[in-house]
Amino acid sequence: MLQRIQSVYLLLGFLVLLASLLSANAVFTAGNSTVNFSAFGLLSEQNTSVSIRFPFVLMLISTGLPMLGFLGCIFLFNNRKFQMKMVRLCSLLVLVHVAAEAVLYKHAVKTLEVLFPGTALTTHWGLGTVLPLVAIVLSMLALARIKHDEELVRSADRIR
Repeated sequence: MLQRIQSVYLLLGFLVLLASLLSANAVFTAGNSTVNFSAFGLLSEQNTSVSIRFPFVLMLISTGLPMLGFLGCIFLFNNRKFQMKMVRLCSLLVLVHVAAEAVLYKHAVKTLEVLFPGTALTTHWGLGTVLPLVAIVLSMLALARIKHDEELVRSADRIR
């Protein structure tokens, strides 16, 4: 049913990933220039694109797929076994997103070192870096509650 606690966990997972998509993952400062590292690319203070744009499509996809997965899992309450598989898949997709974020972060640092040679590059981590980990925790909580519901249904079937 939609009013189950796992639906709340899955909805919160969706919202957390949406917030991760919209917030900056890191803010780089080189001299007097500030560059935001987000799912949309490297953006300077004037919101003009700096160098690379194409590889960040990977981050948009790796955030969007688990978001849609969490939203879709809410409506799979009739088939709990399939819902559990989908929640596990969404958790795996979030881990893929974290890995893609790490690879693109390393690529962004190399690009900024080329664009700003001889200046010290400082990094301030944003909220977008931590939020996918919160989404994983929420998906594990939802998975535990789905398993609990499945056990309740099995025990009720045994009583009949």
